[in-house]
Amino acid sequence: QVHFGDETYFRYYNDPEFSSRYDRVHYELIISDEFLDADDGSSSSSYLTRRVHPPSNGLAPSVADSRTALQHGLACQVDVVDYTQPNWIHADFSRQELESLAPPTQSILPAGGGDVLQALIKPATPARDNIRTQLFSNLFLTGMGITSFVRSLLWMIPAPELSILLLDWSSLQPRPGGISPIASAVLECLTRGDFGTARTLVFSQMIVSGQVDDGNKSVIVGGRNERAIDVLDYSINNDGCQENALIYGGLHCRDLQRKLERRGYQLVNTDWRTAWTIPLPGKESMKFAVGIALACGYLGVSAVDWVETLRDTATAFEFGEVIEGFEVLMLYMLRHVVIYLSLAKFVVEWDGSLFGVGGDDKD
Repeated sequence: QVHFGDETYFRYYNDPEFSSRYDRVHYELIISDEFLDADDGSSSSSYLTRRVHPPSNGLAPSVADSRTALQHGLACQVDVVDYTQPNWIHADFSRQELESLAPPTQSILPAGGGDVLQALIKPATPARDNIRTQLFSNLFLTGMGITSFVRSLLWMIPAPELSILLLDWSSLQPRPGGISPIASAVLECLTRGDFGTARTLVFSQMIVSGQVDDGNKSVIVGGRNERAIDVLDYSINNDGCQENALIYGGLHCRDLQRKLERRGYQLVNTDWRTAWTIPLPGKESMKFAVGIALACGYLGVSAVDWVETLRDTATAFEFGEVIEGFEVLMLYMLRHVVIYLSLAKFVVEWDGSLFGVGGDDKD
């Protein structure tokens, strides 16, 4: 499940036909202790049989989630899904439990400033937790050291973000996928001035590519997955539930599948449901021409930017204004790091296996 989508996507879970297929439905939901009760209504201390007991005015998403949904014309799952259905069980940490377990710096989304600084020396993507770097494989130059050194030098050339993306793609093992299928659509929307659709397309790519790299090492992903499987095991072994559903977010799925397979479960079938659709007017024949025009314009602006940066830096150093010269260089790097981070989110399909366990994944 994804946390944002059309209302019809979430209403599917409220249909009695869905719940009737299962003895028990287990779900993720970070919520305060005060809104959780054990199955017998005693307290929320027994995390294996907790149910949601929402406030009188109902559950509400966070301010950030509401803002994100509003920006893209979508709904939040908490606004639509009914978590009080009779056979639904909470299979997650409460907000207080999560705060006590997760380090203050651990978050699902990277901090903006840290993301920019990290991109200077290491790839901002992909999501997999077993990624390694190998540059010039014929020379057996492995590890982050040589790659980071080359990366730092590339930031000072014209249009450095393109070279950095190529370096990331060529040095990461397992090798990322190819060009993202939404790249041309995003460029087309930008040329039409349809920035809202372009933003939603990039948002979609971020979701399906899984931008989190902490994986099963983090409490926010791996720890919550362990909790979900503990609750699932209890339902099966103690309550005799034979037909069970586990509703968790897409970023959890790779680690959840690994953990379930270690317990002897096997993937039998995969069904996909549409969370939302994005109409894209325009003719395919125009995309190539638009792409060429944008690429030429982009490279031209980048060349001018690089020449102006060199001129301003040289002038500053010539007159002894060393600090100002370095400021010019830092500003050049900063704006191109931001461009790199933007391109990395939709140009390259870093994680070709989406939410599943890809064939190259190894423990």
